Amino acid sequence: MRRPIVPRVLLLGALASVLWFGQALPSRHERPGSPSLANAAPRVADQAKPSRAARATAASAAPVDTLVNLSTGTRSQPLSIALDELYFPDRTASARLTAIPSQADLGALLAYVATLPFPAPRLVLYPVGGPRNASTRRIVTPGVEIALHSADAPTPGLLPDLGVISWERPAYAPGHAIARISGDPAQPLRAAAALARLPGIASARPLLARLWSRKIVPSDPLFKDQW
Repeated sequence: MRRPIVPRVLLLGALASVLWFGQALPSRHERPGSPSLANAAPRVADQAKPSRAARATAASAAPVDTLVNLSTGTRSQPLSIALDELYFPDRTASARLTAIPSQADLGALLAYVATLPFPAPRLVLYPVGGPRNASTRRIVTPGVEIALHSADAPTPGLLPDLGVISWERPAYAPGHAIARISGDPAQPLRAAAALARLPGIASARPLLARLWSRKIVPSDPLFKDQW
């Protein structure tokens, strides 16, 4: 006996209607009428990399005393001192990076720092002409790393004129030493440039810190006991 064809046709028609209706509905990520998504600003990480011409324009527009050319091996990375931000290491984590009134140049920035009733903050650096975000931000620390011409070469000694108050010879890096610098927030940058010109020193660079992004930790009180 042949099975009736009509139920099959009805079933196929209903299935096609469901599929068409599902495709016609906008997804959660495609709501043209949602003002929160339509007007949302693009993420900083999605910004296009600036062209070489744009970086050159930004470098020429920045005050000369704010430009720092940091060499890492065979690569040179031009950085610029932010004139509208400071980093306060002694504050709570949420208040360490602080926006300030934009200053005209490095001299004006240091004069502003001298008026603050807080311990000396640290300078903030960004790539010249690049995006300013957590991944590109660098903090100037009081340390300067030098590479000596030989592993057994002595360190230059204390140099008060450069702000060098101590030396450390890390056992894990023969032929290298770390100087601790005192002075205003820009002194580590000046000291690194001066140390690089001393005899017996192959290179010198300021030690820059990076602010790592926070990770999400579950609120489960037993999470710490998992391992």
